[in-house]
Amino acid sequence: MVQATFKSHSNEDNTVWWDLWMTSSSDRALDFLEDFRQLQEAFGDTVKFTPHYVFWECINCDASYLERDCLGGGKYCAIEPSNMLIKGTEIVFEDLRQKCLYQNLSKKGDQMKWFDYIERVHATCHNVINEECSKRAH
Repeated sequence: MVQATFKSHSNEDNTVWWDLWMTSSSDRALDFLEDFRQLQEAFGDTVKFTPHYVFWECINCDASYLERDCLGGGKYCAIEPSNMLIKGTEIVFEDLRQKCLYQNLSKKGDQMKWFDYIERVHATCHNVINEECSKRAH
C-alpha cells in the first residue's frame, strides 16, 4: 500500500507539507522513497515529508494468525500477501524501527539519514526486512 497525501497550510514561507502512508514491506513504497530522495535533497526545507505506517486490528483472528502476523493480541497486524517469506510481526517491527528512526533524526534536523537507511535496508534486505537485516543496514 502506498498513498501520498498533501496538506495545505497557510504559511508565509510557501512550505509544502506531504505525508506518505505505507508499509515497510512494500517494494513500491521503498522504490518511490529511493527516487524521491533526490527531490527531497533538492527541495531542502521547502518540502516537509512525514512517513506514516499502516497496521490493522484483528482481535478475533485465529491464534496461529495472531502469533505470526500480529502484536498486542491482534491490535497491530500486517501481512504482505505477495511475499510469504516475511511474517507480519517482522513488518510491524520494521515499521516501528523506521518510524522511531525518522522521528529521532527529524528532531536533529537530519531527515536525509532516514532516507539513507531506507535505501540501504531496501538494497540489503530486498523484500524480507527483519531485525537481522535491519541491523546490517544500520
